[in-house]
Amino acid sequence: MIHPIISINCYTIRQGEITVKCDESKFILACNLLEYRLDKHLSQEEMAFRIDLSVTSYAEIERAQVHTNLEILDYISRATGLSPAQLLTPLCQNAPAVSSK
Repeated sequence: MIHPIISINCYTIRQGEITVKCDESKFILACNLLEYRLDKHLSQEEMAFRIDLSVTSYAEIERAQVHTNLEILDYISRATGLSPAQLLTPLCQNAPAVSSK
């Protein structure tokens, strides 16, 4: 069976494997953080406090304006209970529309 390649803005899925472009991982993290925060009914201020970041720094991460280093990713992981792998895996319900290519 031939598996189609599905592209969703930031990543490609082929035969069950997800390929993420390095530069675009920040968009996946941002989407997952936003979805987590909204699901838990938290403000950006509350998330920043839990992660031990300034509100400005957290907001930049959530808007995908900056790349996050591994130390910050670890802080986010501990604060959310999501593994770094989960944070960087396209899980968003609010992901861009799927298009076949």
